[in-house]
Amino acid sequence: MKFKLTLSLFIAVLTLSTSAQDLVKNGGFEDLDKKIKDGGQISLATGWTSPTATQADVFSTEAKADEFTAPENKYGKEKPMEGESYAGIVAYSYKDKEPRSYITSELTREMKEGEEFCVRFNVSLSDLSKYSINNVAALISDKPIEMQASTESILIKPQVQHSRNKIMAQQVYYEPVCTKFTAVGGEKFITIGNFASNDATDDKKVKRPSGFTGAQFNIAYYYVDNVSILPINKDECICEKEVFEDTPDVVESTVTTSVSPEELKANIESVVATFDRGLAVLSDEAREKLDLIADYIALDSDLIIVLNGHTTKAERTKPSGQTLGMKRAQIAYKYLTQQKEISTKRLKFEDVRDTQPVISSKPEE
Repeated sequence: MKFKLTLSLFIAVLTLSTSAQDLVKNGGFEDLDKKIKDGGQISLATGWTSPTATQADVFSTEAKADEFTAPENKYGKEKPMEGESYAGIVAYSYKDKEPRSYITSELTREMKEGEEFCVRFNVSLSDLSKYSINNVAALISDKPIEMQASTESILIKPQVQHSRNKIMAQQVYYEPVCTKFTAVGGEKFITIGNFASNDATDDKKVKRPSGFTGAQFNIAYYYVDNVSILPINKDECICEKEVFEDTPDVVESTVTTSVSPEELKANIESVVATFDRGLAVLSDEAREKLDLIADYIALDSDLIIVLNGHTTKAERTKPSGQTLGMKRAQIAYKYLTQQKEISTKRLKFEDVRDTQPVISSKPEE
């Protein structure tokens, strides 16, 4: 079954709400001391470093090393949320075969006891990562984390992670991670990465997106951008939604990413949920694909998704195969509307039978 959609989408020029009170210096990694010539050069971003011997990466449109440019680099393709730069970390590797990396920065001042802050950062899974994980988090501490062993992970309970600690699997845009944080007093550092052991981390394999030909890395690699810690004076910290200071010039769109409509459309259309031959039963893998569709729909109020139910010619030779494509589309529709609570106005479904093979060179597949 292949997903198609009709897009009525405009991208507004949006300015994230910031403040002179932001406790994070250079949260967008824009201030670079020199041109990037290699990996592991996070220290070129003013105010940032890595607390272990394995140094994190920084990417820029003006990097001299092709592998660390933006938007295209060795790990895939992603644009900065704003400006020209972002950071990158290894948050997980299969059987811990590759050391993790973290980014850390000293805040502009110490936090005072009882102060409340909205702590926030944004991540995007790289296109050539073979895994996606949960536990992508931030640690707020009174002292810098210093660990010399490059193979040693930082195993400390963090205070900032996604509200559902879900697996961060989006590759087309940045997902925000944020929470309200009440200071104990004396906190002056922020560190971002995975602070749980591999055994305590949920991981899922990721298929290589269409359009990428390079080999996948046996890791979960995340781009990181727009880190901020803002004081709040009331019991409010709007998390996992973009907050804007000014009304955008184009108000038709609720998309909070610099991804073009064409890129968004291509990535949504590349999502394929497969069924066992002759069946219309959702597998765990198919549910994961539908979960991605639900996340895309949440991005923009104008998106209308058409679920196309496919069958092969061989399946259609049997009486049960005559309605199999419709059943597959309907079960996906039912899952999204009932389990993911997507409005029925946002979804359509149809049976395309064997007229639109997912892989033109292998129509039966």
